[in-house]
Amino acid sequence: MANEETGQAIVPDSLPDAVESAASTAAQSWMGVVLSTPLSRVQAVVGVLAGCLTIVGTLVSYTGLTKPAVPAQGEVVALVQLAANHKPLPGATVEILTSQDAIVTTLSPEADGRIMRKLKEGRYRLRVTHPNLVPETRYVEVHAGQQSQVRVALVPRQAPRPPRSVAAVTVVEHPGAVRKFFKELGF
Repeated sequence: MANEETGQAIVPDSLPDAVESAASTAAQSWMGVVLSTPLSRVQAVVGVLAGCLTIVGTLVSYTGLTKPAVPAQGEVVALVQLAANHKPLPGATVEILTSQDAIVTTLSPEADGRIMRKLKEGRYRLRVTHPNLVPETRYVEVHAGQQSQVRVALVPRQAPRPPRSVAAVTVVEHPGAVRKFFKELGF
């Protein structure tokens, strides 16, 4: 029913009291049931609930639902520099090889001399070459979810040395005293 003047529903005055008394009797009945039950039965129910919770927790952790996914790859970051002044060396070539010497990839460093590559977990060999510099090799261990950093400094190749000229030398043998002795004996 609604009030014709205000349009609001007409609620009997006894309704909030009825709801309050029903809630208090429900609370009293729940407490009454727990308090009237023998303690051994309450302990049994609590024990069964704790056991069920333990089993569910074990199953959830066993299935891996709570663990974050472990990344299967790591990252290699190499900085290629000139050894004399530690300036970036963008003209180099970086080969990444497996431990069985299979080439994974060949990269060229960016302007800042860095290369970045995601790789599977394992041991790798980085071979850095440049036409005017001595090649360098570095070994790196890649771990899943981690970044492995390597610095490679290349040095200039040594200029080939011109061959030395050796003056012609004439060797004259002079027999020693022992040879003279044996020569006089006829040997």
